[in-house]
Amino acid sequence: MAGSWPPGVTVTWTFGVSNILAQDLSAAVPPLEAGIMTWPAVCGVEVERVDDNRPVCVLVCFLSDLAEDPTVPPDQSARANWLSGTEAGLTDEPIDGATLPLKLRLNENVIGGWTYEKLLQVVMHEFGHALGFDHSPKRTPSCMEATLDQRVAS
Repeated sequence: MAGSWPPGVTVTWTFGVSNILAQDLSAAVPPLEAGIMTWPAVCGVEVERVDDNRPVCVLVCFLSDLAEDPTVPPDQSARANWLSGTEAGLTDEPIDGATLPLKLRLNENVIGGWTYEKLLQVVMHEFGHALGFDHSPKRTPSCMEATLDQRVAS
């Protein structure tokens, strides 16, 4: 699928409350913003971070367990991958009838921990899902490869 948001639309985003926010988000902000801000050049949407009470299109949050989010369908395989740290992110896609905000969930317990580069790559990829891009390497940006190893290598 190509992007679902028409060029020129402003896609707003902000941080959701999570355990990592209670600790210290300052180190995560630069790679999060850098990953998200690549998309205007790729697909022509505007992207704006919102830090007030305005409604947003995408809510970025860190979770240690998918069960913390009641909007995630109960899928034991996905939850097991999340708990083991092999799944780095999960994002709602903008399908017809999707409720905003779409949630971009990042795993607090990703294998190897979060580095600047890993967070940049995962956020870039997951925000691509929020914009409507799939894992098709032929017609999508390389950051939409299905696995992190493929994206970092390309």
